[in-house]
Amino acid sequence: MRIDNLSKEKLREYNDNLLNYIKKNNSDVNVLYLDLGIKKVKLVCFSKLFLPHIQKQLDFSLCDKPNNVDATIILWHEKKIDDLLKNISNDFNPRNNLRLRVELLVAKTKMLDIQFFDDTYLLHKPIMNIDINNRIINSYDRENETYFYG
Repeated sequence: MRIDNLSKEKLREYNDNLLNYIKKNNSDVNVLYLDLGIKKVKLVCFSKLFLPHIQKQLDFSLCDKPNNVDATIILWHEKKIDDLLKNISNDFNPRNNLRLRVELLVAKTKMLDIQFFDDTYLLHKPIMNIDINNRIINSYDRENETYFYG
């Protein structure tokens, strides 16, 4: 299901709820900093599974905590994407969303992939993508330069 021109307030709400859900359900947190030339990136990893791979692949660019960072990447391993959707927003509940309910009936499935687009930013790449089949979610918070990958 494609949703165009999601309001900034709604996207902020979804990203805030997503971050709260991640923090609530993942106790292991590791913060790494990357020096990528002119950019400094804060990498917040909520998964022990990803950490050895990240350290091995990005060993050459790991650095001490810089004074400021240009972007933040949040990684986590999501096991229950249905719970995640319920916690991001009530908008993903078919009982509260007529359009979602109709599209579920037409598709004859329990849940659909959802993509949010912001025409002021990118026309062809979603600013938030929830892929139910592959159990992948990613989002971009433009205001805080934060990328979510789960």
